[in-house]
Amino acid sequence: KESLMIDQVMVVGEHEKFASAIISPNFKYFEEWRKEKRLLWTDPSDLIRQPEITNAFTSEIESVNRSLNPPERISRFRLVPDEWSPATGELSPTLKLKRQYISNKYREILDQIYMK
Repeated sequence: KESLMIDQVMVVGEHEKFASAIISPNFKYFEEWRKEKRLLWTDPSDLIRQPEITNAFTSEIESVNRSLNPPERISRFRLVPDEWSPATGELSPTLKLKRQYISNKYREILDQIYMK
């Protein structure tokens, strides 16, 4: 299912007890959302800390999870304040996720998710 809130997502969890996701939000979508809901934030790092944003993503994940088998369901997720692109290294020139690069870049977040 396509979500307007999500620009890119990488699901992780191979060799772990549960699946989780690192999500790069669609920041352009949230500019419109901010105007509609009259919310304030100064930059992407501030945006991903807003309770309204976290709640919106939680609802979205719960909706997606209903269509998945239990082992495939996203148990935890983290939003990142970065737009992923080939220029920043997270995507290949054909816009495929560079999983190893993303895993290394967000190692600290992944370690928190899996409490390593």
